[in-house]
Amino acid sequence: MSHSCMKTEDVLISVIVPVYNMEKYLQQCVDSILDQTHSNLEVLLVDDGSSDNSGAICRQYAQKDKRVRVFPMKNGGVSKARNTGLENAKGDWIGFVDSDDWISEETYERMLEAAIRLDADAAACKIVWERVNGTDPVIATGQTSCLEFGSANLRLEDAAKMEISLANKLIRRSFFERGIRFVEGRRFEDLGMHYDMLRYCRRIALIDEPLYHYRQRKSSFIHSESLKSWIDRWYMKKHGYEVMEDLASPELQRRLTYDCIMAANKIWSAAFATPGRLRSQFAEEMKVVASFSKARHSEVKKGNYPFYVKYVAKLTRHCSVFSYFLIALPYGVLHLLKRDDRLPHPVWEDLYE
Repeated sequence: MSHSCMKTEDVLISVIVPVYNMEKYLQQCVDSILDQTHSNLEVLLVDDGSSDNSGAICRQYAQKDKRVRVFPMKNGGVSKARNTGLENAKGDWIGFVDSDDWISEETYERMLEAAIRLDADAAACKIVWERVNGTDPVIATGQTSCLEFGSANLRLEDAAKMEISLANKLIRRSFFERGIRFVEGRRFEDLGMHYDMLRYCRRIALIDEPLYHYRQRKSSFIHSESLKSWIDRWYMKKHGYEVMEDLASPELQRRLTYDCIMAANKIWSAAFATPGRLRSQFAEEMKVVASFSKARHSEVKKGNYPFYVKYVAKLTRHCSVFSYFLIALPYGVLHLLKRDDRLPHPVWEDLYE
């Protein structure tokens, strides 16, 4: 039966939840999924080698509700856990929820209805940030719109309309049947998948309502600013550059180049403050970054880029302590002038963000 003829209540949704030491939050997460108004779903709990009581909680849910399946595995990271879920998912549509977050009860009903009605390959809702000291206010209209992707000359303003997070999405199974998977061994996997969606989705339904509740914890991986985390971020941005190269408008292509150069800027700044023995572990990866900057230096030098971006493109062609120092120096001066203790040392915010 085609998707256009199938009743929404007959559509099976697979919800993949990577679990790692989340016993404190897991029950709220799973309950919010099982309590969905769209009840025809399966929940794939992928236990990524938890050392706390998370595994036992997963098994209890599987015993209580036949819609829950548990996949224990050795610790391999979020990407591997999500890929394990994808390999075992049976649904026509795929959703992802982080095990410390939760969703509103009508989330999947709303997204599925919008996606089918608009003949979209995916649907997305807004995210509400749940912080320790309260919930961030969200301005929302409740309206549904449609973004057109997958065509030549994709514009920057269109690409910017979709949030990078994957957790607030519902994606048609056929998208993953292209062989698209999460990059294992690197963080910021959502960023890489974001570019894949821009490249291969024809339409994405956007629901202007906060249905996904993201719990911000200080220990979250996305708040880590180590040298490796910046390298991982650069690799995801480079993936976007490569995936979008023949599709992006000149303006978007310029932005993709800018993002890669400024990600290299973060790496060089972090490298300056990283002990040499630890920095040497990333020597080969940093050479790849330097090669990218070297290949695009002429383009950036002649293009309409801010002076500082040209400065960064020039210096990140070389892997040397002196180039690391020259990149970190302006940040150090800026930090001292602002005296902003909230900025993490030694990697400060981009001057042109």
